[in-house]
Amino acid sequence: MSDGPDRLRPWERPLGCILQIILAFMVMLGVFFLLLVFGAIASAESVEDTARVIDGDTLEVTGVKVRLAGMDAPERG
Repeated sequence: MSDGPDRLRPWERPLGCILQIILAFMVMLGVFFLLLVFGAIASAESVEDTARVIDGDTLEVTGVKVRLAGMDAPERG
């Protein structure tokens, strides 16, 4: 079964076609990244209240314990 004479294999396609595919992929990746970043920003909320320090990387705000990611602090005790 033949693909036909006008059907090109991926390595036989003109360079312009391959560049268009790469450009489309990059644009889709950029859109995905922007949606990811702006979605995370939109879901963040601010809290205004007094915080109580539990230990080096943990706070308690309005009864909720908040652990600070990426902090390297000694534990209490």
